[in-house]
Amino acid sequence: MTSASGGRFDAIFDAAVAAALELEDVPSPEFDMLEGGLDSLGLVALMMRLEDELGAYWDADELSNRGRLATVGALRAAARERLWRGSEADA
Repeated sequence: MTSASGGRFDAIFDAAVAAALELEDVPSPEFDMLEGGLDSLGLVALMMRLEDELGAYWDADELSNRGRLATVGALRAAARERLWRGSEADA
């Protein structure tokens, strides 16, 4: 698993979100990616990219209820939580 902490986590997360949305910069935490042009398949692809790059593992419930992770802030918090859990499990 790749370890990413602090600024590195944010840089990887921001780059993945901006690329998924085809934007130069990551939008505000309140930005709803589904309303902003990303379809549900695109959101799942973004979640899988984060899983690959950050070691943030999503369970089946999160993937099936991805609508609650549609805002940039909610997805960032969830990815950080999964990454932290993964890092703790390796310790």
